[in-house]
Amino acid sequence: GYRKHGACGRSHRNLVQYAKDKDLENILILEDDAVFYNDGDTPAIDLIESALDTLVNIPDWDLVYLGGIIHEEDNHKPFGNLRKVDKILTTHAWGINKRCYDTILKYRPGDGLTEEFDSPIDGNIGTNTNLNKFLVYPLAVYQRPNILSDCAINSDGVILKSDDVNPWISNYTKYTKE
Repeated sequence: GYRKHGACGRSHRNLVQYAKDKDLENILILEDDAVFYNDGDTPAIDLIESALDTLVNIPDWDLVYLGGIIHEEDNHKPFGNLRKVDKILTTHAWGINKRCYDTILKYRPGDGLTEEFDSPIDGNIGTNTNLNKFLVYPLAVYQRPNILSDCAINSDGVILKSDDVNPWISNYTKYTKE
């Protein structure tokens, strides 16, 4: 399990290193299990475009999550289709600003064999309260359920067993308030 989590972290870290080497202003990473949620009131792409229009007016943003699992009571005022978040998990669909490349590059996933495993990248970065993180709201992108996860450490490899998006919507509803 730890080697798989490390591999996921290394791939994200490598993409950030590439972005830094190419002097890119930011990078968007979508994993192969990212699903655009289009059954809400507004299509996912419209939510994302609206959120990004708002984000360009927030010069000190570090990370933007197109979807995520929130791990705190949200007491931040919404910014249009963005929510400020302090603790969030998942890296299936996230944007990274150049200003925090070095912070992410400090993450050392280890190889699970010769290097000690630190922690999954989503927990390591998503709980770093020194980073200015935002979440597209309402839900725009979730992780496809009932698939074999490359990072799963349980015996059957399936992380989410629900057949639908309801766990994601429940999480958004539970932790955010208008």
